[in-house]
Amino acid sequence: MKKSSTPVSPVMRKLSTYIAQAPRRPLPAAVTERAKYHLLDTINSAARGIRPTVSAGRSARLQRPARWPVGYPIQAPLDAVSNVMAARGVTAKDVERVLITLDEHGARTVSGRLMADINIQHLAALMLLDGDITFASSHDQKRVRDPAVLKLGKRIEIGGSAALAKTKTTQAIVEITTRSGERLRHHTRAVRGSATNPMSRDDVAAKAVVCSRTTNSS
Repeated sequence: MKKSSTPVSPVMRKLSTYIAQAPRRPLPAAVTERAKYHLLDTINSAARGIRPTVSAGRSARLQRPARWPVGYPIQAPLDAVSNVMAARGVTAKDVERVLITLDEHGARTVSGRLMADINIQHLAALMLLDGDITFASSHDQKRVRDPAVLKLGKRIEIGGSAALAKTKTTQAIVEITTRSGERLRHHTRAVRGSATNPMSRDDVAAKAVVCSRTTNSS
């Protein structure tokens, strides 16, 4: 029995022709430039294990690149820890106790998790021990069982705040008590990599290079 074929509509024919010719058609310079950063956003999202999101009420766009390749609720806490370290020269050997306060939902999401890159105690300990967080270190499950990381992680407490859940930006407060009894505090109100405090193009490019090298070598 002969099957009847549905004729191709003029709209579909025009669209098919456009798609077929697209590889040979040069893109405007502005579009090419913008596409580079959409690509970097996509690599960043893949490295963090999340899907790009579209904000309600805004034009569709990919999520902005974040500073560290970790779960989003941990961005602000790491930002606060790194600021205390940079300002006061604090390292793991100086730490007696750490209190990290973030919004209640975020605290429930990332506290004591099994996966390395979404465990806030683990990542804060890595930051203090290594001085920074890389894609390799944040995804290294072997470091989860590292005695030095485990020992320091037990000194890190997590608190949930209803007030921080109501802020317009993702925020976190870190309070570090040193072995000498000094109390150091930093309140991150606009985390690096957010719309309020975006990474520079050089920062984004440097992060993409590091992530690509790490994934290619694994």
